Amino acid sequence: MQSPDPFAPAIVVDNALIKNEVQDEPNSALVAITLAYKNQSSTAQMYHQHMIQAATIWSQLSMQMIDTYGKKHAANNDDQTGIPLAHWQQQLLDESLFSRHELIRTLYRHPKQSAALQKDGYVVHQHSYESLGRHYVLVFLWSGVKGS
Repeated sequence: MQSPDPFAPAIVVDNALIKNEVQDEPNSALVAITLAYKNQSSTAQMYHQHMIQAATIWSQLSMQMIDTYGKKHAANNDDQTGIPLAHWQQQLLDESLFSRHELIRTLYRHPKQSAALQKDGYVVHQHSYESLGRHYVLVFLWSGVKGS
């Protein structure tokens, strides 16, 4: 935990996104976390705990999605994507620690969105910090159920 080395691949992806004009500036969370680790700051432990929690939640959500996908397509016997379930599973579970952190952070931001956005729904695009070119689209829809 005393080295920013685990974030080296994320920094490479972040720099490539800037170079290719996909984003204008470095990811501020990545910069803060990397500096905290590099300087052995007291906040490094906090960031570490947040990333562990995000990784756990990401793994749980991934397994739920994979399970749901597998059951649906097994029942219908229709894998229209042509991509084996094991491929999707491995890709989701191999996502980097920082990518998991950012994706879960996006989910945590949902309750802070305006009531209009929450009611109308919205889409958030995120990219992987593990693999340049891997993208995630999170779709937030209002379910009409109070408390969801």
